[in-house]
Amino acid sequence: NIQENIVLSVDNDHNSLVGKIVEYLAANRDHRVTLKELAHVMHVSGSAIRQTFYAKMGRSIGAYELSRRLIYSTELLRSTDLSVHEVANKCGFASANGLYRALRRAKCSGPAELRKKIRQK
Repeated sequence: NIQENIVLSVDNDHNSLVGKIVEYLAANRDHRVTLKELAHVMHVSGSAIRQTFYAKMGRSIGAYELSRRLIYSTELLRSTDLSVHEVANKCGFASANGLYRALRRAKCSGPAELRKKIRQK
């Protein structure tokens, strides 16, 4: 199960900077959000975002963002008939191969294996 392999810490304070970042990432899960984009939207420097996020969440924004995109991709693979390439694009990966490599690095099943498991149930 991908959610067992990939843990998302969540900031429940939606008024805090980290809470706003988490909400922004959730609302923009169709593309890879950059630190520059976050800094612009949050009106805070990139270094302040990096430091605050890590202090509160215990992981980098990049690690959190990748986990979020992987979870979304597995949801799409399990619940839709979109091609792996389409899922990869919807989740901000450059290619289907990029999605596959990210899943394998996270010690998760590949796209075909995920679909096969859900169809067997």
